[in-house]
Amino acid sequence: MPPPYLKNPEWFLRHVVDKRIMDELLDRVVKFYDDYFMEVVYRAHHISIKVEFADIFYNDFVRYIVRVCGLKKMFWKYLPESSAIRYMYEERRKFFNYLKKLSEKRRYHMVGDIRWSFKFWLSQLSFWYGTVKSFTNVYAMVALDNESIGQEVYWDEAIVLYIISDFLWSARESGFKCVKKKWREKYMKYSEMEKW
Repeated sequence: MPPPYLKNPEWFLRHVVDKRIMDELLDRVVKFYDDYFMEVVYRAHHISIKVEFADIFYNDFVRYIVRVCGLKKMFWKYLPESSAIRYMYEERRKFFNYLKKLSEKRRYHMVGDIRWSFKFWLSQLSFWYGTVKSFTNVYAMVALDNESIGQEVYWDEAIVLYIISDFLWSARESGFKCVKKKWREKYMKYSEMEKW
């Protein structure tokens, strides 16, 4: 499926995204992200490291991306069914709900059993790493370097189009209730610009 067509994704990145918080994330991504990712990929035998690092990238998505875009934590439930972000979030939630079961009722008894949890954590790690890094790179390209997103896009740009589209969908579906007060007017304006 091609990325969603948005008329003004640059406007979203320049006017909706909180620059001050985004600067913190830019600094973090430039200094640590590739090292974090390479370290965890090359320590394949340590499942505890997969858990820890996958959570670093997931938490950065929530602490930074969701925050800089002015959404409340409840935005997840308004995401479209086809959203990759929603799918990965729900998979993560199911995993943690599974761990709450009594060990006798679990199919697998060890959290760190590589046979079943390695693939899960590696997919979580890769997805949240790629999502945060892409958003940061494209934000820097558009908001700082004053470039625009073309008609034909690279994966970084496509990921950002998916994120913006999902966030806008969430805002519309909730009647803008999942958008923080300070951002609500901006989302309404952007919603008008992106009338479907």
